[in-house]
Amino acid sequence: MNAVVRGGQRILLSRARGGWQDCLRAYVVFIDGREVGRIRRGRQLEWAVEPGTHTVKLTVDWCSSESALVTLAPGVDARISCRPGGSGGRGNLGRALADTGQWIELTRC
Repeated sequence: MNAVVRGGQRILLSRARGGWQDCLRAYVVFIDGREVGRIRRGRQLEWAVEPGTHTVKLTVDWCSSESALVTLAPGVDARISCRPGGSGGRGNLGRALADTGQWIELTRC
């Protein structure tokens, strides 16, 4: 398992500002299965990691994003954005219970 380290490449994560879904809640950020921080609306965080393949996943309560594989070559950073998944409209409780792994959307920038 790759570890979060000082120096090396960076994983930069930004969270969209808009929408009401999860507007008051921070998403818990995991890199390679280890909790490394929490991100709120309109914020950007970054972590230094070694070159190679890393897994990024976000959670909030019992819901999460799908795991995203990020491969970093030496000298290359990865930019990822996150936002609430789905439409944010009616039916979110049903979606939260049925599709818990797609509550948060991760996109490679």
